[in-house]
Amino acid sequence: MRFYIDKNKTGKEGKCIVRLYCSVGSRYIRLNTGITIEPDSWNVATQRVSKGRYARQINFALDSISHRVNEFVLSCIESGRVDRVNKANLARVILQGSTSSTEFEVFFRSVIETKRGRTKELYQRTLKKVLAFDSIPEFSTINRTWLDRFDLSMSKLAINTRAIHLRNLRNVINCAIDDGYTSNYPFRRWKIRTEETPMRSLSIEKMRWLLHADLQVHYVEYRDIFLLILYLRGINIVDLSRLTPDSIRDGRLEYRRSKTRALYSIKLEPEALEIIERYRGTQKLLAPFERYKDYKDYAKHVNDALQRMGPVKRRPDGKPVKTRNGLYVMEPIQPDLTTYFARYSWATYAAHIGIQRDTISEGLGHQYGSRVTGIYIQFDRQKVDDANRAVIDYLHSTL
Repeated sequence: MRFYIDKNKTGKEGKCIVRLYCSVGSRYIRLNTGITIEPDSWNVATQRVSKGRYARQINFALDSISHRVNEFVLSCIESGRVDRVNKANLARVILQGSTSSTEFEVFFRSVIETKRGRTKELYQRTLKKVLAFDSIPEFSTINRTWLDRFDLSMSKLAINTRAIHLRNLRNVINCAIDDGYTSNYPFRRWKIRTEETPMRSLSIEKMRWLLHADLQVHYVEYRDIFLLILYLRGINIVDLSRLTPDSIRDGRLEYRRSKTRALYSIKLEPEALEIIERYRGTQKLLAPFERYKDYKDYAKHVNDALQRMGPVKRRPDGKPVKTRNGLYVMEPIQPDLTTYFARYSWATYAAHIGIQRDTISEGLGHQYGSRVTGIYIQFDRQKVDDANRAVIDYLHSTL
């Protein structure tokens, strides 16, 4: 690839257009960059402007074009779509400054705008993966071979992580079909691979240890927040962070889940109320979330602490092991423990003590029955309240 000007062809003001020459295999493509310069300011050796008032800006623009074109050509070669290196697509790269103006990406972004919270972030990551693989994706060119290559491009990711991106892509294509943008459905005979994941629930013995553990003072808050999530039927930490004092009404916690906008109503048991009162805030229901602009920062602190919690590590002589600043070193009861375990643990304990699956599902906020029947059936809230009380009693029992 190189830039050049034709001094024999000048405009009314005597300026020449900088042109781009690109060769890919046996094909040669010449395009206008849209940039005009004085003929005597052009340096053939460097392929840049050597003098003039706007030399620096022009050279910056040429550098940017060179970078974008090279990036586009390489992405086409790596994805096996060299046929996309044509005059029309290169012109789009040059004039629009990107290759992201296809109908596919515009529609994908419109779908992203309908999502919320974590789901929205995942869809954004999926689009980023797609564009990294194919800089100008189109509905018509996504076929089984494309899916094979896209899946292979994510080979460094875990199988289930790849499955998330592929399901997101499939959902976007289904939406596009429903809206009449395309009739192409590449997933018809293409199966998304998944693998069984280990249950992220904490054994009841470990949960009881955590409940009664005499922890160092700076760990107590994080343990309490983890237990509160369990007492609130596995509430997501993003929703916990958004609660306000007004979220409590008539002894119940009421809020809309950020992910689905579904309305939740949870009876506040004494164990949950005790923790809430201990950490009650002013603007937020819980003061710890007032210390951070982003709940993710606090969640990271909670998870880091949870993954360290356990019995104090001791030397052969029985003395506790301490850090340089005098803190006790612990042997983690669950090295991968996070706030998600509270949600899965609630469901696991409920199933263990005989709570019906439909009640567990309702307690977690999952849709009851089919989408249609769920509209006409109002689940008995008392059943869910009783289930939550039973789970808490099971945890606090000494059996």
